[in-house]
Amino acid sequence: MFKSLLSILFADVLFPVYIFACASLFLWLVPNHWVLLTFISIIVFIIVHPIIFGRFDKYD
Repeated sequence: MFKSLLSILFADVLFPVYIFACASLFLWLVPNHWVLLTFISIIVFIIVHPIIFGRFDKYD
């Protein structure tokens, strides 16, 4: 079946935007450790994403 629009939005659009925003923010705030903090934020997002947005996947 087709994925819902919200599921596509959260899975395919929000993740790259989140990575870019976190990397830009960390590069601006802590330029010495921005790569490490970006990797940590990606891991946190992978863990938290299904908890927050899992209810939109029921339409798959």
